[in-house]
This record gives sequence, structure tokens and C-alpha cells, in this order.
Amino acid sequence: MFHGASRTACLRYLAICLFGASPVLSSKLREQNDPKSEFQQMVPDYNILDLNMGSYNKCAEREQVTWVLLGGALRSMHKHLDHTKDFLTKSTSCYFVAMILRSTTSGPTLGSGAGMAPAQAGNDVNLQAGAVQQFLQPNVAFALAHRSFQSPSGEGMIDTWHASHKLLKLVSTHHQIRHSEQDLVFLSRPDIMYSHGVQFERLHTLVKTGRKFTLIMRHETSTASGCDPTEVWAVTSLGVWDATMNRCNAHASLVATGIKDDPEASTVTTLSVAPPNSPAPPGMTSVWQPCPGYTAFIRGCGHGYRRILAEVTRSVGADVYYVGPTMKAHFHRMAGDFMLSVNRPGDASMSLTSVKPPIDITQQVTCDLTTPSSCSTTAPKTGPKSREGISTMLVEFKCGPQHGRAYICDSPTNLMPPGTSNFATPGTAVPPTLPHGQVLTTARRQNSYAMADANDPDDTMEEYYFKHWYNASMVTPL
Repeated sequence: MFHGASRTACLRYLAICLFGASPVLSSKLREQNDPKSEFQQMVPDYNILDLNMGSYNKCAEREQVTWVLLGGALRSMHKHLDHTKDFLTKSTSCYFVAMILRSTTSGPTLGSGAGMAPAQAGNDVNLQAGAVQQFLQPNVAFALAHRSFQSPSGEGMIDTWHASHKLLKLVSTHHQIRHSEQDLVFLSRPDIMYSHGVQFERLHTLVKTGRKFTLIMRHETSTASGCDPTEVWAVTSLGVWDATMNRCNAHASLVATGIKDDPEASTVTTLSVAPPNSPAPPGMTSVWQPCPGYTAFIRGCGHGYRRILAEVTRSVGADVYYVGPTMKAHFHRMAGDFMLSVNRPGDASMSLTSVKPPIDITQQVTCDLTTPSSCSTTAPKTGPKSREGISTMLVEFKCGPQHGRAYICDSPTNLMPPGTSNFATPGTAVPPTLPHGQVLTTARRQNSYAMADANDPDDTMEEYYFKHWYNASMVTPL
């Protein structure tokens, strides 16, 4: 015999079976089983226009997963799908791609060559994202999103990292993929191409030894400085990324601070989190805070991407390293140009359909010791030795108006003994299609940057500061 709440629940279930659910109850039931509604609650600063969780081949039942988090405007991704597929399949046998895609973007960035007006862009991106997912499946999910606020240019990827991390969690729950701290997270953008595959299996082995790490990429292979690291390429463990995003435990927002946002100040300032677009209290200055949950933010550590990938990941126990000079990442512009690269000089033999055989990126890495003491304007020129016992020296990271300092190892090291990956597959390098070492002229670089709107929130750090503080004499060859 049923009593009280149990009886009520039983009668309600019987009524649904006999007469159908009431509109209100049906709505609640749909919401409980609707990933889009659930994701909307997880990312309140976004308007989620569409969400597709994709299919899953259950590879995580056999091995560790590499989560590939792509965020930003879809841009040219549909033009190099063979390349992306080749990168994924040469790098690992178990990946899941989670994409946070902008529904619209201003200017010619999205519509160049496609005849799209801005008002049509959302639907067109949705169709293209569906085609991308169909080509790359299984193990691809995407959310089409519109932000309810805009972050300053040059900080646009940070809230995308938050959203893609939450999409990862939703995908994991939806497909019943175990959430393991030993999985990998690869951060990039949809419009990026790669010179080589990556032996992610070697990194999985490194994680299993207990090492916590973040691998990042420079703009120039000759030195780590300026706007380094780039936000278009980074690898870490899921455990480190969980801790990083939990420390940055909210969406990107404006904050109010009692002191001027002086990039040269070395004091630790407690920042109070305010809702997006909140005005500053009387006598206070509104500043952009890329990690609102991390309230002890050190001034003088550099721009937002640097703070997250170097400072915050180190604060959760990870060692930070720049990868060696072999691995390259190239931007693929809507006009077809993909010679703009990071970890320059670029790879003249890039291909729209394939990547070179996977390489072991645990070799020849250079440490980055971003610490509260290194961020100070009075930091000594010589810093502490790295975990591997390598001497470090103080390097200035001058990036537009945002300056930072860090200790950089004066020589590279190997994170693991040289070895081969069991997954590494043979491949043939694509014959060069351009003269090796081709130089990107000032005019050509300007034309490439011009493909992005001046207010595009997805600008890379390099793009943003090129457009606002660029000095022609600073142009460097690919």
C-alpha cells in the first residue's frame, strides 16, 4: 500500500500514462533530459542556439582519452577537414572533440568567400558545424553559442575555455565516459592547422608517472618573450585543467579593484567579482579579470592567456614548458592563406589534407617558471633552478600595454627518455609547395591580419596587438 509522497508519485505516473503529461510537467521532464537546457544553465553568459552531442565509439573503455577542445569562430575549418582528421587519427586512437563555436562574428572574418551577411551567419555556421561534425565523427560534439557580453579583444578565448571545459563535462556525462584526471586536454581553435601529429600516448605515459605539466607554444622559436604563449596550442592533463578551471571558478567577468590596473605593479591585490558589464563603484577602476575565481592575482605576470596557461596552471602544481621547435601551428585564413604561424619559422610544406607523422613533444622542452617573485619589477636577473636542475634567467614579456616577467630555462631538456610511441604511424612528408623559409613581408602580414575585423573577439594576442600597437620595424620572417 502506498502512502504520502510515494502514493502521489505513483498516481502522477499513472496519470501521465493514461492521459499524457501536463504542459508544465512535460516541460520539466524535457528540461531534465535536454542537454541543451542543461548546458545553458552551466554557461549563463552564453545564449546556446544549438547543441549536438554527437556519437561515441566507446574508445575510453580501452584507453585514456585525449579531449580536443576547440573554441572560437568556425572560420576556415570546413576548408581543411581532411587535415584535421589526419591530425586526430595520427595523434591518438581515442579522442573526443568538443567545440564551442561563435554564432556570428563581425566583418569579413566569417563571411569572406561565402557570401554571408552577418544576420545570416548563425544559421550558416550551424549548417557548416553540422557538416564538420558529420565528416569528423564519431566523437565530436559542438555547441553553437552567442555571448551575451563581449570581452576585450585579446582576452576572447578565456571564457571560451570555461565553456568548453563545461561542455567536456556534459559530454562525459551524456556518453558515460569516465572522467579521469589522467586524460589529456588539447586546447586549440577551429581555424588552426598543424605541421605534425602528436604522440599523445607519450604524454599519457608521462601523466601516469604522476607528473603534472602544461605544454605551451611560443610565437618565435628563437626565444620566449613578448605575447608568449600563444593561446592556439596547449596541452595538459585533465586533472590540471580541472583544477585550473575550478580556480577560475566562474565565467569571465568584469571586476572592481581599488588600485589602477598598472601592469608594472608588483603587489598582490584581492579582487572582488562583479557581474558582467557592472559599473565600477565610486572611486574604483573597472578592469578585465580573466580568472575571477583566482582572487590573489599577481600584477606583472603578463596578459590574460599567459596568466592562465603559465601562472594559474603552475599554482595548481603543474610544471610549464615550451615545446621544441619542430611542432608548428598555422592559421588558415578565409582567403586561403595559411602561412601565418606560431613557433616560427613556419613549415613551408604544410598541406590542406594531411599532417606529417606524429612527433614526441616531451623532447627538447624549455621551462617557464612564472612565480610571484618573478613577476616583480625588482626580480633578480637569475632565478631558481628548474625541476631538472637547469639554470633560469629573467625574461620580459612585453605585450602591448601588458608587461610580464618570468624565469625561463637557459637550455632545453627532455621530460621522458627518448622512445617511440606504440601508436606512431608511418607517413610521408608532403613535398614543399612553397620555397623553404619563405619570408612573410610586411604588406602580406598586414593583409593576413586584415582578414579579421578590428573588433573581432577571437583575435589572437598577436593579431590584437598588431592592430593596435604594431610597429613595422618589428616584423619578423616566417
